[in-house]
Amino acid sequence: MRFNRRTFGLAVALATGTITIPAFAQEKTYNVALFSDFSGPFANIMRPVHAGREAVFAWWNAEVGKDLGVQIGTRTYDTRYDAAQAASLWPGILSELNPLIIGSTGSTDIAALSQRLPEDKVVMMAVGGATHAGWVDDSWVFFPRATYAHEYGGFLNWFYETQGRSEPIRVGLVGSQQALLTVDLHDGIQAFISENPDKAAMVDVIWDAPQPTDLTAPMRRMVNAGAEVIFVNSNTATVVATKRALQALGANIPIVTSSHNSLPTAGQTLGGLDQVEGDFEVYGMAVATEDATGPAREFYDLLASEYGLEAPWGVLTLQGIAQAILSVRSIEAAINAYGPDDLTGEKVREVLITETAVGNMGVIPDFSFTADATFPTEGATVNIGTVRDGRYTTAASDVPLANVKRW
Repeated sequence: MRFNRRTFGLAVALATGTITIPAFAQEKTYNVALFSDFSGPFANIMRPVHAGREAVFAWWNAEVGKDLGVQIGTRTYDTRYDAAQAASLWPGILSELNPLIIGSTGSTDIAALSQRLPEDKVVMMAVGGATHAGWVDDSWVFFPRATYAHEYGGFLNWFYETQGRSEPIRVGLVGSQQALLTVDLHDGIQAFISENPDKAAMVDVIWDAPQPTDLTAPMRRMVNAGAEVIFVNSNTATVVATKRALQALGANIPIVTSSHNSLPTAGQTLGGLDQVEGDFEVYGMAVATEDATGPAREFYDLLASEYGLEAPWGVLTLQGIAQAILSVRSIEAAINAYGPDDLTGEKVREVLITETAVGNMGVIPDFSFTADATFPTEGATVNIGTVRDGRYTTAASDVPLANVKRW
């Protein structure tokens, strides 16, 4: 999806959480359905994610769509991160909105609708890393990032090299079997370990409730098993419970999180960034440190100053921006390929798998999709954030993704 950056300038009003009605009646309008979780397990992180993506649509309508004769309307639906709720709402959404794209909240939406999308001919754009459920041939679900196993595996390779290791890293994992992301990471990392037994070994797994309270007892077992890093890929509550259990045991073992359960969010809940000193986060997206410069920060500042974005500069806001920028760029590419009239989800999908995704404002790298891997492969990397001396900072940039076979 090739693009030339346009001049910025026109401010538009942003109406978050409702349908956005473009003010260009003479232009063609296409719709995007934005799934959200304002009342489920990820409600505490949803608002900055949602604000980030709505601001991107407002920017695109004003600065890109107006020149193409197209506007994008959005409507938000609270699926509560519940597959049954998403499945229940979808027939009405399809009939009423007829969207080109669904902006997903995560794996539950994918589980609910992925089998329907080829028939309905609607593209689903995920909000985070890819999952095994989405790694199927000819999928209609697209991800702005590779699988969590590719990302966490990239961390293991980096950690192994920077630590000058000669023995496998002893890995622990904490999560809930009701959290599809954690189960997916567990299975994917096991696939990575089976191919790289010299790099890592899984020594213990703690399965608990989706919102755990006290993990001290099972954490004692994990500590005694000799875990050297602990992967947590579910929600912030699990990160907090893991950290508190380690503190209660006096164990200094780094936790590794992703973007949706990031260090700043967990640190805020725990009482400050110093509480996550020495921990890590890994994802294929810009790291929103306070001193960050470059295209991603510049784009955020533009959205905040001219397009109504009120969410803070942070990884959660960037996660929403990443989903939305890939969505608008795919519609833009379809317009360039087929013209502004009679766009369909099928045309959007075609450009996604045949053209290179560029012009992503530094939030995510430029990369390519294929029909058998609808997540970034060529060109994708990960960044690693950490807290060092009480400051949220970047530990490493552009770390190669791990090679992981489909599991």
